[in-house]
Amino acid sequence: RRLKKLKRKIANTTIIIDDKIIEITASFGLSFSKSEVCIDDVIKEADRLLYNAKRIGKNRVVTY
Repeated sequence: RRLKKLKRKIANTTIIIDDKIIEITASFGLSFSKSEVCIDDVIKEADRLLYNAKRIGKNRVVTY
């Protein structure tokens, strides 16, 4: 829920550079771990989820 709120805040933020409005979106991949899971595997899973979020469309949150 917090990532979705952050995603909305980013998308609703107006950035102006050299009198041009820049629109920004963000996609997130969120993975959870159990104590017996290697942190490298958790990071790989989060990375896979991030690329999945980008593949299905910008401005997404995908969780495991």
